[in-house]
Amino acid sequence: SNPRSGNAPLTVAFNLGASDSDGSIGAWVLDTNSDGNADYSGTGNPPSSKTYTYNNLGSYSVVFLVSDNKGASSNPCLDTINVGSNNPPTSSLSASPLSGDAPLTVGFSLSASDSDGYIANWELSYGDGNLDSGNGNPPAAKTHTYANNGTYSAILNVYDNGNVNTFSMKTITVNAKNQIPTCSLSSSPRSGNAPLTVTFNLGASDSDSSIAS
Repeated sequence: SNPRSGNAPLTVAFNLGASDSDGSIGAWVLDTNSDGNADYSGTGNPPSSKTYTYNNLGSYSVVFLVSDNKGASSNPCLDTINVGSNNPPTSSLSASPLSGDAPLTVGFSLSASDSDGYIANWELSYGDGNLDSGNGNPPAAKTHTYANNGTYSAILNVYDNGNVNTFSMKTITVNAKNQIPTCSLSSSPRSGNAPLTVTFNLGASDSDSSIAS
């Protein structure tokens, strides 16, 4: 059988074989889950393999029996399958700054761990169609520049060696690039004899906000 142990759900392949020196194989029975009942059976030679998925935790005795064309039964072929649980990994994602004007460069801090295995791979999606990924533990830091304004969900996904995943998320808010204000100045008169009184006409506008001072 392969594998003989692992986390639920565990799919196991059983390799079967039988022979009879003075006749032929008449029937076969395979009990995969220790309940005393045949999960697979048939007449004649058994197939070369069968698969079974264990969904619950536990230790299971596997019994394979064959009988020949004269009704004699073989000694049982035995194996044991151990099915355990898989604790999900943990992950952490932080980002700085969380908001600002475009283009906004954000630094991300990443970490991940697994209490009963190891981190197999990771993926950091920045929410704008770009991502970084790799095998093993994620790097401690990544940076990314958001070119356009909008609200983005940055998501760190990590997977352990049992393909169980967890994720962490941060929201990044990118504002439109601040446009510079405009001003206007005219004066009248622009020349004359002293004492000369001049009137200045002032104007200001801002296309994406307001004039502060």
